[in-house]
Amino acid sequence: MGNHLILDFVGTDVDLDNYEQLDKSIREVLSHTSVHIEGSMHKKFDPQGVTILYLLSESHVSIHTWPETKSCTLDFYHCGPLSNNNLAIAEEKFCELFGWNNCTTGVLLQRGTQSSYLANNLIPKSEIYKNMRFVHREKSEFQDIRVYDSDCLGRILVLDRAIQIASKTLELEDNYTAAMIDRVVQPDKDYDHVVIVGGGDLVIATQILKHYPRVKKLTVCEIDSRVVEVTKKYFSFADIID
Repeated sequence: MGNHLILDFVGTDVDLDNYEQLDKSIREVLSHTSVHIEGSMHKKFDPQGVTILYLLSESHVSIHTWPETKSCTLDFYHCGPLSNNNLAIAEEKFCELFGWNNCTTGVLLQRGTQSSYLANNLIPKSEIYKNMRFVHREKSEFQDIRVYDSDCLGRILVLDRAIQIASKTLELEDNYTAAMIDRVVQPDKDYDHVVIVGGGDLVIATQILKHYPRVKKLTVCEIDSRVVEVTKKYFSFADIID
């Protein structure tokens, strides 16, 4: 049944009362996807604001604006096998247009099955997290990396829409990490060198450095060095890492 992208922006500098410019910009965003615009219609409101609806061969796109608060909402529903890829492109382009820092809502729904927010399509990951505030985003050679602040989870690291770590959960007793470490490292033994393959979020590495003083040297082998650097920059628990 396709996918559905919902985006809200507050505080954008784009002229939200200029229909011609908005229409041109949205058509430019959609040109980066493979969708086909069959037609469009719009309505100007008095004293300000505009709604534009685009009929696509693959479904529809709509935008409604509140220029007085520099706010707008976008709705992009897309059917077919290319929907997930096209929505990922559209999300990036819309956020570049209206401002990543101004995106207050970003929801990707897989229609006909579970819904998800900044998560992949695995059912255990398909949870909706509210009040997410954008901190950082970049595309590495391997994946999309983002950092958000949230009320319920604290600061979170997101790789390709899957949440990896959350600062508030790290403050709790981490039985998962402890079990991972205890299978290979014993606190009463000396280790000249421990190597971790993967683990770029540095959670396991920091726990070993904090609680296993008999480990003389620890090396993290991570294919994507940007995950390590982003974690060190935006998560205080990783300050212990050189």
